Amino acid sequence: MTLYLTDEAVSEILRWWRALHPDGHHHDGDRGQRAQLRRADGPLEALLLPSTLELISRVTKAQGAAWPRGKSAASAATLRLAGLAILLASARPGDPAGGTMVRFADLLGTPASGSRSASDEPPRYSPLRFSALLRAGDDPDQFVRQARRAIAIAGRTPFQMPDFIRSVAGFDDEVRRRWTFEYCGHGSDLAAVASASAEATEELEEN
Repeated sequence: MTLYLTDEAVSEILRWWRALHPDGHHHDGDRGQRAQLRRADGPLEALLLPSTLELISRVTKAQGAAWPRGKSAASAATLRLAGLAILLASARPGDPAGGTMVRFADLLGTPASGSRSASDEPPRYSPLRFSALLRAGDDPDQFVRQARRAIAIAGRTPFQMPDFIRSVAGFDDEVRRRWTFEYCGHGSDLAAVASASAEATEELEEN
């Protein structure tokens, strides 16, 4: 089950995430809730935590009519959010070097030095582990286990959080394809292909 988030829902998740972590100034975050989420064995266990329930309540309200209908679909979406809560407890806000943030898969595919120009340097997250992460996308428990490891490898290096949130909640074959291109360092090429494809489609429809 994939959950396609509205802009309002993403904004609510970002506010929840920022409130969870210290900001380096006057806000200390919620250390207790962060610790509980980090200790959670998986999405089902995270569902027992007040912070997860708050997140789900806020997203459900923000989604409105876009929230999945039917008990099965709603339950699957809820598990997605519970897994996302676990991951966001480990993903810390940070100031990007140079004023820009890369996407999550791009960061995993970049060597620890931060440069792809040195061809002899391996990516910070191995291709084998990255492949396992992609395969786990349909299983919330397995995905959380794999993604936790990936976030730990990323360390304190910040990445684009809105894109990460949408990707985790709406993980599908399109996300797998995009993450693969970004991991390999072809994210901009993929964007160009998508843009060209959309323009070609519009021209065909007009004619």
